[in-house]
Amino acid sequence: AFTPTRREGLNDIFLEGREVIIFDRYGNKVMEGSNGWDGTTHTGRFADPGVYYYHAVINGNVYKGTIELIHLDIK
Repeated sequence: AFTPTRREGLNDIFLEGREVIIFDRYGNKVMEGSNGWDGTTHTGRFADPGVYYYHAVINGNVYKGTIELIHLDIK
């Protein structure tokens, strides 16, 4: 899980520095980039909390899995 809305420097970016494609639970592409996922969609807004699927390229290998995005109150 990661908590990008906190922006406190911990768990802010999923797979930082890696090529990654993020999909929602319906299989729709949420974002694609080469420096991990900061929890935002292609529109620049934070994605809704929930489980997302990813495809990541690490050392030439493609890995697939899930990640849970959690929103925490910013205070």
